Amino acid sequence: VWKAAAAAVFLLAAGAGARQMDFYRGYPYLDTGMTPECNWRVTTRSMMEHIRPDETIAYYHPLQAWTIGINYPYFPHELSYRQILDAKSPGVPALWILDTGVAAEVREVMNHLDAQHYGQTRAVDIGCNCKLLRYEMSQTLP
Repeated sequence: VWKAAAAAVFLLAAGAGARQMDFYRGYPYLDTGMTPECNWRVTTRSMMEHIRPDETIAYYHPLQAWTIGINYPYFPHELSYRQILDAKSPGVPALWILDTGVAAEVREVMNHLDAQHYGQTRAVDIGCNCKLLRYEMSQTLP
């Protein structure tokens, strides 16, 4: 009886999760404060015009990467802001930072990269108050 009940609960939860994900694909703005003209689908499409599959992008939070992945299931290499701040160096010669305009940590990440001999080489406005900032290692560390 317990196994059957657990299986039923699991199937209900999995079905609800799949339904929510499908709903979010269709309406990616309803529970986010975004609009039909300015949402993750629009932003992600703009991002992928600039980021190659072999490049690295840094996000504020892993949930942000997952949210973007719903609408565009291709992921470049990814790091969280926390991973960058906790490491001496990100370990890549170049990376993109997604600045959504709401995460205070983006300034801290930029300062950390500057201290690690990275320099900003490009800034791209991708709409919806979001920017992509490209940082490249400016010199080889000894």
